[in-house]
Amino acid sequence: MQQVEKRLQRALAALKRALQVANASRELHKSPLALADASPDVSSVLTRVVNSWNEVGPLVRKLHHAVNASGTAALDDDDTSSSATEDESETLPMVQDEMVDIIIGEYIQPTPEPRPPQRETCGLPSGSLLTGRQVVPTPTPSQTSQTTAAPLVHGAVPRLAPAMSTTTQALSSRRPSARKRKTPERFLDPLSVQVKRKLTGTELLEKRLALAPQGQLGGVIRQSLLAARDAMPSTTISRLQEACRALVDAKDRGDDVTSYMDDIQAVLSAIIPGVVKNRVRVERQEFRSTLLLLQRLPRRFPETAKLRRYIAAEYVTPAEEVAIIRERLEKMLEELRGWCRDDIYSVGMFEDRLQFVKETMEGSSYEGYEPLEDQTIAKLLFRFGCCLRVFQTGWAQNRRYDSIRALLSEMTSQKHH
Repeated sequence: MQQVEKRLQRALAALKRALQVANASRELHKSPLALADASPDVSSVLTRVVNSWNEVGPLVRKLHHAVNASGTAALDDDDTSSSATEDESETLPMVQDEMVDIIIGEYIQPTPEPRPPQRETCGLPSGSLLTGRQVVPTPTPSQTSQTTAAPLVHGAVPRLAPAMSTTTQALSSRRPSARKRKTPERFLDPLSVQVKRKLTGTELLEKRLALAPQGQLGGVIRQSLLAARDAMPSTTISRLQEACRALVDAKDRGDDVTSYMDDIQAVLSAIIPGVVKNRVRVERQEFRSTLLLLQRLPRRFPETAKLRRYIAAEYVTPAEEVAIIRERLEKMLEELRGWCRDDIYSVGMFEDRLQFVKETMEGSSYEGYEPLEDQTIAKLLFRFGCCLRVFQTGWAQNRRYDSIRALLSEMTSQKHH
């Protein structure tokens, strides 16, 4: 220890001289540059000062290494007592104590104060840096007790336990969790998941019949469901018309008829596709009356559009209905003129008006009227094209443009014929 002390004192003296040289070089560096160029002697001295300053760093690193190695050897020596160490440490200069404290602070963390017993955590080694210093993993409670019981040698660096053993001990103390993850049933057997199939018209009728409609209107609705199930077209249309008229009358009285809309939907889904496909011939007035009643119910049914197109394609429109259609077209033209100026309109309004014009042109025959030669329809199609500019581009916009162009082309071809 005396030899180590002498070497350490010489190293500290050299370090002090190096620091003095560094301070002198810093002051010289801050001085005017003309001083360095005043004489070759000054330049040579400045060069030596710079070289001496460059040697300070390696000397400091060697000093840290030597002190760390000496501290480890002192801790391994079992014959060295704590009292002898304390006596020898008193003879060291105060500068040595300060340097050792700095070096120890560079490599280890101070021993933490006793804490209440907590659950052990895994102190995995971390490579992060905190203010330029390497952070050492926090010791576990067992390591803290062992470090406290061992005598500390003043002026020496305690040897740390290997990080791997700390990790192994902390991990081995953990108990496997008794909880087991339950695999979702949808992952256990993919084949067991059944895709919901859309009910057919007959299945939907059976489902509505099983629910047995109740109330004052239940009997009329049930008769309509039975007629649709038995597939009698003429009877089904008349039963459907009776049910719709009863529901409309109840709605006009203020009664709530929304609970019966699913039954009407089931009847329409069962009979309308068959009527259109098989081209069932029933009196036009029967179809027309049923269609008007359906439009007065509190729900819009997709089948009403199919029924309206079927009536226009298979039957001649009488003169009184032609007058109503032409009057609506005139009002629509005036409305579109306002759209082209600055009136506000939505996509739904645009689609509804365009669909009415399209269905009017698709009608097979009208009494005393030809839609393909109507100038009002031609002006409407032109206004529709002008109103398209406010909508965003996309497939829906392209579809509207194609519909208008096809209708104009149909009118042009009819004019040439």
